[in-house]
Amino acid sequence: MAFYRLVTALVLILNIGGSLEAEVRSSIIGGHDAPKGKWPWMAHLNITSDGKDRWRCGGTIVSDQWVLTAANCLDLQRSPNWRRSMVWVGSHSLQKESARYMGIENIIIDYGFRAQGSGYVNDIALVKLKKKLIFSQNVAPVTLPSIDDTFGSSSECWITGWGNIGTNGNQDGGMDACKGDYGGPLVCRKGGDYVQVGVMSYGSCGLSGRPGVYTQVSKYLRFINYYIKKDSAEV
Repeated sequence: MAFYRLVTALVLILNIGGSLEAEVRSSIIGGHDAPKGKWPWMAHLNITSDGKDRWRCGGTIVSDQWVLTAANCLDLQRSPNWRRSMVWVGSHSLQKESARYMGIENIIIDYGFRAQGSGYVNDIALVKLKKKLIFSQNVAPVTLPSIDDTFGSSSECWITGWGNIGTNGNQDGGMDACKGDYGGPLVCRKGGDYVQVGVMSYGSCGLSGRPGVYTQVSKYLRFINYYIKKDSAEV
């Protein structure tokens, strides 16, 4: 029986004008088991259009009611049914006994999002949860970067996602596992904390010479903060 556990990998990042490329030194599938509670902002999006057509993505908690992810994960062309879709938080293994399920109230996609070539531009979105989160050791918001923060090949940066670790699962960097990680975070160490530098947009699942591409979070702070602060002001 295949199942999914949170896996982490150290990466090298390169700046490419508004986006980030990350060359994975150890792919997520071939990465390391993440200690429980190490990445408390990590979220899992389980999306469906009709209860049968399902897909999954990563995301990050950025406030008590908002999750940051990639716009391509929401795939409006597949007509997602948000009443049937869920966000899991506080989970280490994607099993019912270890997850908290949160309903989706609304989604906000950056107005400039579009497909371009084999990838995307402005690939960022917010998901609003129906209920507010109660923060704990295993559920907490990520720290966002400052607009002038810079990170590069000398920075200590990590990606996280739910790699398939079941005995019958795909262990060779296959597309399904990689697609399931899109929308997840690229975080880098800043002082004694981690900040989310990127949102995983697309990639080639660790193929040599073909880095994954991440949306640069610092370029979208106005977009993120507008909805989070607007929501708080309306309470």
